[in-house]
Amino acid sequence: MKARFAGARARQGLLVAMAAVLVSPASAMAAEGEAPSTSDEGTLAFSETAAAEAPEGVLDARALPKGTVRLAYRYSRSWLANVYDHHHSLDLATAAAQQTPAFLAVPAKRTLQEHLVSVAYAPWSRLTLVARLPIYLSEQHTDLAAGGSFLNRTEGVGDLEVVALVPFMRKGNESLLFELGFRAPTGKIDEMGTVAGAGGSQRGRLGYPLQPGEGSWALLPGFTYKGHWQSVSWGVQYRGVYWLNENTKGYRPGTRHQVSTWMAFSPVSWLSASGRFLWNRSGNIHGSDPAIGTFPYADPSQDPMRQRRQQLAVGPGINLKLPVPGGPRLGFEALFPIWREIDGPQLAQSWGLHAGIKLDY
Repeated sequence: MKARFAGARARQGLLVAMAAVLVSPASAMAAEGEAPSTSDEGTLAFSETAAAEAPEGVLDARALPKGTVRLAYRYSRSWLANVYDHHHSLDLATAAAQQTPAFLAVPAKRTLQEHLVSVAYAPWSRLTLVARLPIYLSEQHTDLAAGGSFLNRTEGVGDLEVVALVPFMRKGNESLLFELGFRAPTGKIDEMGTVAGAGGSQRGRLGYPLQPGEGSWALLPGFTYKGHWQSVSWGVQYRGVYWLNENTKGYRPGTRHQVSTWMAFSPVSWLSASGRFLWNRSGNIHGSDPAIGTFPYADPSQDPMRQRRQQLAVGPGINLKLPVPGGPRLGFEALFPIWREIDGPQLAQSWGLHAGIKLDY
């Protein structure tokens, strides 16, 4: 009870602190949205070039000019293969033996697709509002320790996010942007499918990673620092997910942190090539859904204390702004993990990609 009370007080303190920052007098010195700055081409504003956008995998990195509406779509795909425990890859028999009594099954590979649709609007120069909704499609192969395998496919709407972006500072070609929002539990957390059982496989509620939603409300704080000089641009971003309540199934997801840092080079105004480092961390689940599983767990994806993971990845990418009036912005990025630590046995990401389009009106 004391730990839960302390966690609630910490989340309340974070909310108050972020609110104080957003309404502080310093925000009155914020830039007027994305104020034009002359690029090295002399006449074209930097905000109109491909380099003005962060890499495609980075969300909420830019405030819009007053009155602007942005429609965006991003397709993401992740390939997960090889079972890891901490830093080490495990074979099926070794992975199953990580629990006593042994797991009956262990995930073998998973593909996760995300279709992310978002709309943004800037009612004032110092405020951009963004709403986004993901649609997930997952496919997972699971190996039975006794031999054989089974396949699960799930799809559905994820959790709705609504955030406010507030330009806090602009000095020359550098800017600082604060973000504060929430996540609403619009995704399902009771998807059914094939699960391991004493007799081989049976029908039951799928493990935590295969559920489209999280079931809890969350606070979304963050900030983005960006700068540019001639044909070079750079940035740093932090985004967090702090869960506020236990969901209807009796659990609360672990806190998540994500830090990105990138640098980009623009040989011409309509093209930008970038490189990004991404570090993310997600904690173990607090509580559990008895319908998913109880100890001894048949599958590690059913164990709420085996969900913690952190990863460092590198991501090359390109941005394009089609050289036509009102031309759309296109972005492409791949992600390759170079370090990971997992409370396994759990699947590790092999690589991923993002591809998106943005239209401003």
